[in-house]
Amino acid sequence: MKIHSGEKPYKCAICSKQFSYLSSLNEHINIHSGEKPYKCKICSKQFTENSNLKVHMRVHSGEKPHKSEISRNHFTKLNSLKDHMEFVVTSLLNRAVNENKNRLLPPNSILLHRF
Repeated sequence: MKIHSGEKPYKCAICSKQFSYLSSLNEHINIHSGEKPYKCKICSKQFTENSNLKVHMRVHSGEKPHKSEISRNHFTKLNSLKDHMEFVVTSLLNRAVNENKNRLLPPNSILLHRF
């Protein structure tokens, strides 16, 4: 199995990116050529890769398969969920640090607390 072994024998002649399967390389070539052979039957938007068309179809179906376990929000794209999770975790950490900073400062250090 090429995927599990990490073998990527197919190399793009333009950017040198390597692929496990010839079909993946052939689809990748569309990025360089500008060809967009995958067309949405609903809105006619075109894509270089079939996987991008599949994700796009969720816009029309309303499907949001990626769920945040923290906020219970749902997202169409996995990257949107990842961005959301990074924002939520950063916000929660900042809030925790700020709350603990207030507790850890001695009462006479109120001037240090302004920043």
